[in-house]
Amino acid sequence: MAARHDGHSDRLEYAGEPERVLSEAALRHLSARYGSPGPTQSDGLTWLVGALMSELWSFAARSPEVTVLDFDAACADPVPVLSGAAKQVGLAWTEESEAMLAALDRPGTGWQVARESARVPGAWRRDLPAAEVAEIELGLSRFEALRGAAPAAPTS
Repeated sequence: MAARHDGHSDRLEYAGEPERVLSEAALRHLSARYGSPGPTQSDGLTWLVGALMSELWSFAARSPEVTVLDFDAACADPVPVLSGAAKQVGLAWTEESEAMLAALDRPGTGWQVARESARVPGAWRRDLPAAEVAEIELGLSRFEALRGAAPAAPTS
């Protein structure tokens, strides 16, 4: 993995080694629940994403007070999704909120917050070679079976 040049620590950077970002207890728990990460960096990253997302889905499923947003839906049509979520959690949605979304809806890369929001969903599938996408999807498929039904998205 390339070194970061933005002045921040690289200690939390992921290098295909879950032990770099997980405590021993967390790694034991997740490995017992989801099996061990694979031997390659790609396998390890896929396992980490799948395991952590499965844990989040599990938490949300048993915590009805938690607001869950669909990331792709929020990118595709951010104003209704995010304003509905704000309302659901008791936050005000203002013209400034909408203006900030519009200002950030522009090209961006790396650690920048700005992105052309409509292009974000599925970007990794478009940007990676087809063989790598297939490998990642296969690795994630074991976690999909564990996730079960997703909590409903908030309504506005």
